[in-house]
Amino acid sequence: MPRLQPQIKHVDGPMVADGPLPLWHVTDNQITMGLPGLGCVEITASEISVRAPDEASIGRTWARLGNWATGQWYVFQGCIVLPGATVARDGRAVAIVGASRMGCSTTALQLTRSGFKLLSDGFTIIDDQGVALGQQPRAAIDTRVAERLFTDLPRSLRDTATDRVDVTVPGAGDCTLTAGVLLKVSGGLTKIMVYPMSSWQHSLFSSRLRSHALSAVPVPASLLDHVSALPSWMFVRSHPQSMDEIPLFGPPALARAINEQLVEVL
Repeated sequence: MPRLQPQIKHVDGPMVADGPLPLWHVTDNQITMGLPGLGCVEITASEISVRAPDEASIGRTWARLGNWATGQWYVFQGCIVLPGATVARDGRAVAIVGASRMGCSTTALQLTRSGFKLLSDGFTIIDDQGVALGQQPRAAIDTRVAERLFTDLPRSLRDTATDRVDVTVPGAGDCTLTAGVLLKVSGGLTKIMVYPMSSWQHSLFSSRLRSHALSAVPVPASLLDHVSALPSWMFVRSHPQSMDEIPLFGPPALARAINEQLVEVL
């Protein structure tokens, strides 16, 4: 199967008007999202257009919205797109799924210290053959966490609304999805809790990115059946109250626990 890859066009266009809310417009076959004071992205099944008045604004718009726009384009292609990150070892990929701020990106980076390579960050993209698609091998994480855990790795400041940096590590190409991990944070815990996932398919339905355009291609049922049958776990941890607690309850501890479970399948 040919590698799915969006065509990205840079187009001169007006600046999005200032206001309290982002630009948002949906038709049957196109989604448009823009940032006040910058530009917008337009997503169709065939391409992604970045519209802004100059190259600097185009670059800043893409830095803020490009990851989301790319994920939305893959939804148009009938892929499963899950929030989180993906790592791979020996040609087998593991999806680390979770809502924003759950620690998916940092946990994935931590796993690269145990022989894994980073396949994608921001989203896990699974094509209709059950293959996780490799993206750029860098992960966006909180600057303070990067300074605490990854001072030895190349870092660059990320142009976002929050204080984040891109950390670059060895990457992997497309790999068959072999296992799934769901991350959650809960108050009152004093350790990492690991549960076998009894309803991974339900988690896929509740977590996956959906296209807001009505004509988006539905995810093939055969793909959902394939992915839902994979070994999977839920990891629940307490939220670190300080940077000193990160080794105990944060991504380093999660990575160690995940590694122990993955011995069975990788």
